[in-house]
Amino acid sequence: LYADEGGCGLYRIKEPSRVVSDAGIEVVTDDGIDAEVYVRGDKIDIQSMDTSYDIIVFQRPMSRVYVEAIKKAKSLGIACVVELDDDIAAIHPKNRAYKIVHPQYNKESNWEYLQQCCDLADLVTVSTKSLLNHYAKHGRGVILPNFMPQYYFDYPIVHHDSLRVG
Repeated sequence: LYADEGGCGLYRIKEPSRVVSDAGIEVVTDDGIDAEVYVRGDKIDIQSMDTSYDIIVFQRPMSRVYVEAIKKAKSLGIACVVELDDDIAAIHPKNRAYKIVHPQYNKESNWEYLQQCCDLADLVTVSTKSLLNHYAKHGRGVILPNFMPQYYFDYPIVHHDSLRVG
């Protein structure tokens, strides 16, 4: 389940999924859980989750729905992986995302739920040792470093009078 259509979703979920699929393993990429979810006040009931999956990868799961989805999937024998490339709990207060992920400002989707998901996960994949130490204190984590695909370096070098990269 990819969290966004940008860099993290593309390079840490969709591209690895493509590589695994090219190797002959069936992969489904989606942006939501394949289940019936009922929210009644503080209670979340997840029913009829698709049991055909062996593994579900949750990218940056930050809501209580995902906490319950991981619990449900695990109860059905489905392995759960949390994939994370950002230290959500360390976002600077001046960053526009701060209030979106801080539990004080967002009761439905925040870094406390993310930590709960990581604690429940069978495996946590991160991009750095710092993230591993923070989000996989239970010892069920691995570092999958970011890198540039080789074909990026196969393009011819183009010289510019002025080049600005951001």
